[in-house]
Amino acid sequence: MNETIPSTIRKLFNLKELNLSNNNLSSIISTREIEDLSALEYFNLRNNHKLYGKVLNITYLSNVKLYNYNETSLCYSENDVTPIEVHILE
Repeated sequence: MNETIPSTIRKLFNLKELNLSNNNLSSIISTREIEDLSALEYFNLRNNHKLYGKVLNITYLSNVKLYNYNETSLCYSENDVTPIEVHILE
């Protein structure tokens, strides 16, 4: 089954925490919907091995303090194969 992040998530303007870890997400991530969540402080996609695409541009998310892309197939650019780890922003 191909589980994706629904585009309607962008309507959750006041959402502060989004934990989608261990959800068997298995398609390309559409970062546009997540980048609209300006109140977001915590974002977790861990353990969605078949989730691929470019990581979020967190410059749009000025409140983010922690994000986790461990155990996904996300990368920084189309040619990047660098594993992504947990990031804590100060």
